[in-house]
Parts: sequence; C-alpha cells; structure tokens
Amino acid sequence: MSRERSETAFRSRAFSSSNAALIGIIIRNLVENAIRHTRPGEQIIIRVEDGVLTVADTGTGLASTATGSGGIGLKLTQRIAGHLDAAVTFGETPGGGLSVSLRFG
Repeated sequence: MSRERSETAFRSRAFSSSNAALIGIIIRNLVENAIRHTRPGEQIIIRVEDGVLTVADTGTGLASTATGSGGIGLKLTQRIAGHLDAAVTFGETPGGGLSVSLRFG
C-alpha cells in the first residue's frame, strides 16, 4: 500500500475525530488476535483503505477465535468501536482464516 493512500485514510474524518488511544487498543487487539491464531509461516494482512481498517489472517478462523482466548479481545473491540460510532464486521478469508474490518461512521 502506498504511503499516500495510508495518510489519506488516517486524515479522514473517521480517524481524526475519534479517540486515538481507543483506536490503538482496537488495532492492538486485532493484530494480537491474528498473531495468536495464525500458525508460523502463514499470512497476516493489515490494510487501511477508504477509511476502513482490515486485519485478515490465514489462521484458525472465527469459530475457534470466538471460543478461545481471542474472544474477550474481540468483544472488547466491538464495545470500543460502538463507543467510537464505528462498526466491526467479521468474515472468513480464503482457506478459513478470519477477516475483521473496522469502519467509522
């Protein structure tokens, strides 16, 4: 991703009007969750595009994440996102991994 695209996304109203510390907690939770549930040698992709932050992995997927140690972090992420007027969506990546997107309203 180009530096210009990243800077544009972070300059958008969504990021600039939100609490930076809370966004940091969300990003940390999503990345730590991806690391925890992705086997060595597999991919974790972090993308910011059009005001949407997405963390995707090729790990064990949502079912094991929701029932395992990552469940509390993802629930906290949803709670914080709601406080920031943001939406969190969960999806599956090809191969069964987890994709989490954060979109600010």
